[in-house]
Amino acid sequence: MNHLQKLSRVCKPIFSREIRIEALCGHNLAPMHVHLKRSFKMTSKEEIALMARRTLIYNISGFNFGSIPTEGRDQERDPEFATSLFEEGMSLTRKGQLKEALDRFRQSFEIRRRVYKGNHIEIEICLYRVGNILLKFGELEDALAHYKEALAMNDIASARGYALRGTLLHDIGSCLYQLERPQEAVDYFKQALEIGRKTHKEDDGYIDVVLYNVSRAYWKIGEQQEALNHLKEALEVNKKSSKKDNPTRAVYLNEMGLYLKQLGKLQEAVDYYKEALAFRTQLFQKDHHDIAESLRKVGTLLQELGRFQESLDYLMRGLEMRKRLIQGDDLAIVQVLNDIASTLRKLEKFESAYDYSKQALEMGRRLFQDNHSEVPAAIFNMCYSLYLLEKTQEAADLMKQCIEISKKVFPSPHANIATSLASMGDFLTELGRFEEALDYFREAYEMRLKLYQKDHPEVAQCVKGIGLALYHLKRYSEAKDHFKRFLDIATKIESFFDDPNNQQILGYAFKTLELLGEAEEANKYKNI
Repeated sequence: MNHLQKLSRVCKPIFSREIRIEALCGHNLAPMHVHLKRSFKMTSKEEIALMARRTLIYNISGFNFGSIPTEGRDQERDPEFATSLFEEGMSLTRKGQLKEALDRFRQSFEIRRRVYKGNHIEIEICLYRVGNILLKFGELEDALAHYKEALAMNDIASARGYALRGTLLHDIGSCLYQLERPQEAVDYFKQALEIGRKTHKEDDGYIDVVLYNVSRAYWKIGEQQEALNHLKEALEVNKKSSKKDNPTRAVYLNEMGLYLKQLGKLQEAVDYYKEALAFRTQLFQKDHHDIAESLRKVGTLLQELGRFQESLDYLMRGLEMRKRLIQGDDLAIVQVLNDIASTLRKLEKFESAYDYSKQALEMGRRLFQDNHSEVPAAIFNMCYSLYLLEKTQEAADLMKQCIEISKKVFPSPHANIATSLASMGDFLTELGRFEEALDYFREAYEMRLKLYQKDHPEVAQCVKGIGLALYHLKRYSEAKDHFKRFLDIATKIESFFDDPNNQQILGYAFKTLELLGEAEEANKYKNI
């Protein structure tokens, strides 16, 4: 067996295929063999392999291994020892032992800073690796500081330095995005993209990731068209990828669906969600959590489109898959149970809706007690099912729990709290408890004014509820003002009067004005 074969065999259990190839690619291994031959008698194969790797790196770096003493060396200023620590850090990172890896990278950094004078790419790479782990730990400011320090010493004269610059710019953008500084993130992502187009092949899986992140940052600063353009390009690049089973494609398709949904283009959004579902189904070809999540996305969006039976079919498929994948209780099951309950209510299957909501509540409480948003969601669904089953008193009693828990789990103001308050007002109005209803409607109104513009439909619904409560309390002058305000908002909203509950307000407004002796004004409402 010759020297190169022996080195490859020793390294094989420890290092990746790429490293073994590197060991056989023509470097001067004669001095290394001498060192290994001495070491065979006194160390294990693993130690020999590690020594071989250290030596190889040292030779690649341009040092003459034969001139380096092997004993009595100052490790605090030993570049080979720094390289060894760095390699151990990389190995620990691959194993998921991130705290230990962080320690090795920091030790390597300190040695390299003492060894090299001024800026050096080996110091820069250590800073980059420390930043990566800090980013994974969520220590964003500290990660950002390390990335920026590495960027400051970056030398773009070398190809290696130029490529690393692009990576650093991208990771700085990622930190800034997570720190809610999207405008700055856009600037860094764009610089990273410019470099990436020169240093990477289009189909190697890097360019589409940067395009995706540029898109998200643009969306966050409200530049929706730029976001859409970059995301479309990310999808096009991804589809050209040499790796046809790249799961990130489904992520991009779902993101496009989300953008279109937020723009109100629901049918286009559902088409992208369905494409993501088809891709994942083909990719995994068996039950998988990503497929179940795609089934849920399609199902909930179809519900928004009013295609309730189709929605229910997707949601039920997702629930069955989740139950096959998960033994016992899980948040994902609670979520889809709540979605199914909501859809069943739209299909006027109120008893079934109540049963699914109850299952969601019981599982949610086993998992979280009352400390998760899915718990009040389940209670809310139960309340509305009871209300539609004409069990209004039970619904009102349960809604008190929903409001109390919502105020605990959601920050105020929050749309879910306001909706629960307004619903309680509706239930109490139905029960004839108008003073209590008025209090709930007013609380919901004040909260919605903090969340929406004053002419938003959700605000209008609170104004309507306040007006109705005042009418039944015979406070007609105050009721008139609220009915007038409600109708001013409602007449500007297309299809608002398609809802029978909104139509009835015209009658109440007419009666209020008649009772106040304003017959001429009352006649105006006959023509709306």
